Amino acid sequence: MEGKTYTVSEELRDLMIVNFAEVKLRDRYIQLRYFGHKAASRAAFKAEKSRLDFWKGLYEEYPELQGKEINYNVQSNLLTVNPVKETMEGKQN
Repeated sequence: MEGKTYTVSEELRDLMIVNFAEVKLRDRYIQLRYFGHKAASRAAFKAEKSRLDFWKGLYEEYPELQGKEINYNVQSNLLTVNPVKETMEGKQN
């Protein structure tokens, strides 16, 4: 069974794209021997800030998603809520 699907606003999508770009940039800076440490730290900070801003904005837009297991695909711009799994005792997680 597939979960419910949501479309994310362009503003939030841009935040996640910035996150991916800053993570790649951070990884490139880490490979530099001498001058990469400070730039890598700045890129890591920007990546984390954009990731946190994305999730904060998402929960403001869709408060019912709080505490749910979700997947976000940037290319399709779709957010999918994973269905609740039942345990052997029949209780929901």
